[in-house]
Amino acid sequence: MLGRTSVLLTAVLFCCVFSDLTTAQDPNVLRVITIGDWGEVLFRGQALVAEQMARWSGENDPEFILGLGDNIYQWGIFSVDDPQLDRKWRDVYQKNHTELADLQWRLIHGNHDLGFDNGEEWNQVWLTDIEPLWYFPHLWWDFVVEKDDFSVHFFMIDTESMRSDTNNHTDMWPWLDNALSTSDADWKIVVGHRDLYAVGSKGPVNSRLYEQLLPVMEQYGVDVYLCGHDHNLQHIRAIDKVPGDVDFVVNGAGGALWYAFTEEKEVVLREEYSMEVAFFEMTWGFAPLIITKDELRFDFINDEGELIYSFSRTRDDQAPR
Repeated sequence: MLGRTSVLLTAVLFCCVFSDLTTAQDPNVLRVITIGDWGEVLFRGQALVAEQMARWSGENDPEFILGLGDNIYQWGIFSVDDPQLDRKWRDVYQKNHTELADLQWRLIHGNHDLGFDNGEEWNQVWLTDIEPLWYFPHLWWDFVVEKDDFSVHFFMIDTESMRSDTNNHTDMWPWLDNALSTSDADWKIVVGHRDLYAVGSKGPVNSRLYEQLLPVMEQYGVDVYLCGHDHNLQHIRAIDKVPGDVDFVVNGAGGALWYAFTEEKEVVLREEYSMEVAFFEMTWGFAPLIITKDELRFDFINDEGELIYSFSRTRDDQAPR
């Protein structure tokens, strides 16, 4: 469908952090808000999306917010007490909406968090030490949520350092391979900022992620690759989907300037990669994630609070484990 165009265990060997952030609200359901490309107050979209996030949160009681990068436009923060954190985060979400006031954000960074390439992204990591609602312990990290009868493993990767060739990014790949291969979680979700596939301003294919990330996701049974970067909402999947194929969710609609659908990129995905665009909408919005033992579901909600798309994976969509 094409829509409108209008904890802490340091893994020394692999130089990263594993976080045991298990929560215990509902023993049988995990509810999470996911949002990307959000820290932008120049457009009214951020405030509109925050309002709908609060409404959804009040009705559904999510356990945390998953931030997909481009957290503070245009250049990230320049210290852990940067006043932008009030104007573009606390004031927009916690101060104005009691339903969001106590929700922890679990984060990765995006290209707009890099400052002037002087390591400004680390300020967002260091903020974790003093701000309990901001959790970003390393540029790449992972955590598991355990429920009574299922578990979900989130692998938070750094797509920016590999692009800029900084922060010893090559260490991430053996870490990710080890983390995925040893995970016995029922559901596995890889979270990055940059899209692997996309058909808006970005895409159609990120060659480096296609060559390095996709094979390990397929090898170790990842269910979803979740990202932002393209400022819209997308669901991309294999045309002839078989058990073990990864679903690709692009959720960069948190408040920045919209990016429109590009037909030529859709053609490339379809004809050269056998991928289809199950959904695209150029809008502001967010994507709640609801997981049970037997089903993983994404809902796409726009800035007017409308459910504009939903899709599910069941255990039958997974490769044999």
